[in-house]
Amino acid sequence: MSGEVVYVVMGISEESYKEILSFCISGSEEENAEVWKDILRELKERGISWSSFSGEGDVLSD
Repeated sequence: MSGEVVYVVMGISEESYKEILSFCISGSEEENAEVWKDILRELKERGISWSSFSGEGDVLSD
């Protein structure tokens, strides 16, 4: 059975509403770190920040 991966980025607004910030449908059947990096790069270019992001370092540094 073939399938597609759907990447969804959600955020919480200052008014405490859940919002879909971005989504992407990939033709691949497996999750891919490069797709996530592209999505996060696009959000950064749109000026969206994630001050409470809990990760190690800046994933977009390279």
